[in-house]
Amino acid sequence: MPNHDEITLLQMDGLISKDDLKKVLEMGKKVCKDIYEMQKKALKDKYKTEVKK
Repeated sequence: MPNHDEITLLQMDGLISKDDLKKVLEMGKKVCKDIYEMQKKALKDKYKTEVKK
């Protein structure tokens, strides 16, 4: 969850080294934050109201 910097679900089939797991988790957290920001911006853009003078 981007606001809490926590992973709520992790599923993996197979084996991975500890170092590779750390790298993948950091990459995944960064991408999740990027996606969250894009979604937030898209919603704000869709529902923003313009002030008419």
